[in-house]
Amino acid sequence: MDDQDAYSVRKFAKRHDLSPGFVYAEWRAGRGPRYMQVGDRRIISREAASDYRRELEAATLAARRVA
Repeated sequence: MDDQDAYSVRKFAKRHDLSPGFVYAEWRAGRGPRYMQVGDRRIISREAASDYRRELEAATLAARRVA
């Protein structure tokens, strides 16, 4: 079980089977997980990661209902 309270972009991406580039693209598009700016790093909390997963699941479910 993962007990980290926060992730770097690289660790978040790896944990969620995404590329770091995809995460940055999501932010550029106005989506993606919330993050904390710490110096020049973006840190994603465990709670933000969980919320992001829920948002993606809800969007997927909504898209299926429309189709």
